[in-house]
Amino acid sequence: MGVATTPYNEKKKTFELYTFGSLRPQFTLYNALLNGQFRKSAHTIDFHDMRHLILEFDGGVAVSIPIQKRNLLEFKLRLSGRSPEFKLPKRLPRWHYWGGLELSFSHY
Repeated sequence: MGVATTPYNEKKKTFELYTFGSLRPQFTLYNALLNGQFRKSAHTIDFHDMRHLILEFDGGVAVSIPIQKRNLLEFKLRLSGRSPEFKLPKRLPRWHYWGGLELSFSHY
Protein backbone atom coordinates (compact mmCIF):
# COMPACT_ATOMS: atom_id res chain seq x y z
CA MET A 1 0.00 0.00 0.00
CA GLY A 2 1.26 3.44 -0.88
CA VAL A 3 1.18 6.42 1.44
CA ALA A 4 -1.44 9.02 0.58
CA THR A 5 0.18 12.31 -0.32
CA THR A 6 -1.22 15.72 -1.10
CA PRO A 7 -0.10 17.29 -4.39
CA TYR A 8 2.15 20.32 -3.95
CA ASN A 9 -0.38 22.80 -5.30
CA GLU A 10 -2.98 21.60 -2.78
CA LYS A 11 -0.77 21.88 0.30
CA LYS A 12 -1.71 24.66 2.68
CA LYS A 13 0.56 27.67 2.38
CA THR A 14 1.80 29.19 5.63
CA PHE A 15 3.39 32.45 6.73
CA GLU A 16 7.16 32.47 6.11
CA LEU A 17 9.88 34.92 7.08
CA TYR A 18 13.35 34.09 5.79
CA THR A 19 16.73 35.50 4.80
CA PHE A 20 18.76 34.62 1.74
CA GLY A 21 22.22 35.32 0.43
CA SER A 22 24.86 34.36 -2.09
CA LEU A 23 28.50 35.16 -2.84
CA ARG A 24 29.83 34.56 -6.35
CA PRO A 25 33.46 34.89 -7.39
CA GLN A 26 33.89 35.72 -11.08
CA PHE A 27 37.13 35.48 -13.02
CA THR A 28 37.43 37.62 -16.15
CA LEU A 29 40.58 37.31 -18.24
CA TYR A 30 39.71 40.02 -20.79
CA ASN A 31 36.93 42.61 -20.59
CA ALA A 32 36.36 43.94 -24.11
CA LEU A 33 34.35 46.94 -22.90
CA LEU A 34 37.10 48.16 -20.56
CA ASN A 35 40.19 46.97 -22.48
CA GLY A 36 39.20 48.43 -25.87
CA GLN A 37 38.42 45.37 -27.97
CA PHE A 38 42.03 45.07 -29.20
CA ARG A 39 42.04 48.69 -30.45
CA LYS A 40 43.79 51.80 -29.18
CA SER A 41 41.46 54.30 -27.54
CA ALA A 42 41.80 57.18 -25.09
CA HIS A 43 39.10 55.56 -22.95
CA THR A 44 40.53 52.13 -22.26
CA ILE A 45 42.00 50.60 -19.13
CA ASP A 46 45.26 48.69 -19.38
CA PHE A 47 45.13 44.92 -18.91
CA HIS A 48 47.44 45.17 -15.88
CA ASP A 49 45.15 47.69 -14.16
CA MET A 50 42.23 45.27 -14.28
CA ARG A 51 41.10 43.23 -11.29
CA HIS A 52 40.55 39.85 -12.85
CA LEU A 53 38.86 38.29 -9.80
CA ILE A 54 35.60 40.05 -8.94
CA LEU A 55 33.16 39.25 -6.15
CA GLU A 56 29.41 39.67 -6.51
CA PHE A 57 26.92 39.26 -3.70
CA ASP A 58 23.18 39.27 -3.05
CA GLY A 59 21.35 39.17 0.23
CA GLY A 60 18.10 40.13 1.80
CA VAL A 61 15.01 39.28 3.72
CA ALA A 62 11.64 38.04 2.46
CA VAL A 63 8.19 37.36 3.83
CA SER A 64 5.40 35.23 2.33
CA ILE A 65 1.85 35.87 3.50
CA PRO A 66 -1.03 33.57 2.58
CA ILE A 67 -4.18 35.51 1.68
CA GLN A 68 -7.55 33.80 1.68
CA LYS A 69 -7.47 30.21 0.45
CA ARG A 70 -5.40 30.15 -2.75
CA ASN A 71 -3.46 33.43 -2.86
CA LEU A 72 0.06 34.24 -1.71
CA LEU A 73 1.63 37.68 -1.29
CA GLU A 74 5.43 37.93 -1.10
CA PHE A 75 7.75 40.85 -0.27
CA LYS A 76 11.54 40.72 -0.82
CA LEU A 77 14.05 43.36 0.19
CA ARG A 78 17.36 42.75 -1.64
CA LEU A 79 20.84 44.31 -1.54
CA SER A 80 23.36 43.43 -4.24
CA GLY A 81 26.94 44.50 -4.87
CA ARG A 82 30.10 44.03 -6.88
CA SER A 83 33.77 44.57 -6.09
CA PRO A 84 35.89 47.01 -8.14
CA GLU A 85 36.79 45.91 -11.68
CA PHE A 86 39.93 48.02 -12.08
CA LYS A 87 42.51 49.98 -10.12
CA LEU A 88 43.74 53.43 -11.12
CA PRO A 89 46.63 55.43 -9.68
CA LYS A 90 45.69 57.98 -7.00
CA ARG A 91 42.10 56.76 -6.92
CA LEU A 92 40.38 54.66 -4.29
CA PRO A 93 38.67 51.48 -5.50
CA ARG A 94 34.90 51.80 -5.84
CA TRP A 95 32.45 49.09 -4.87
CA HIS A 96 29.04 49.18 -6.53
CA TYR A 97 25.82 48.58 -4.59
CA TRP A 98 22.19 48.46 -5.59
CA GLY A 99 19.01 47.11 -4.14
CA GLY A 100 15.36 46.66 -4.66
CA LEU A 101 12.00 45.77 -3.24
CA GLU A 102 10.04 43.00 -4.93
CA LEU A 103 6.33 42.48 -4.52
CA SER A 104 4.70 39.39 -6.00
CA PHE A 105 1.23 37.94 -5.92
CA SER A 106 0.51 34.28 -6.68
CA HIS A 107 -2.75 32.50 -7.24
CA TYR A 108 -2.50 28.71 -7.07
